[in-house]
Amino acid sequence: MAVGDCFYLHGGKLSLPAGKDFCVYAMQSTLPLLPAKQRRNHPADWMETDARITCPDPACRLIMRVDRTGIRILRHDDVSPVPMPE
Repeated sequence: MAVGDCFYLHGGKLSLPAGKDFCVYAMQSTLPLLPAKQRRNHPADWMETDARITCPDPACRLIMRVDRTGIRILRHDDVSPVPMPE
């Protein structure tokens, strides 16, 4: 892998730039953290301040940075079949 290699996550859909690949072992170390990185958390939550994730393969020494690139507003009715209680 090289500096600048990346993948994108939009909601639950993952994509790679055309013609690029990404190490599956590096990706697997980031996937459990991405749902929390996609939303705003309490300012004191470590997920708001820590953005580095290390690949589990010690030979590659890869350190990845997770950046939130945009804000999306979701309404409850757009993502759940269960109506909000009134």
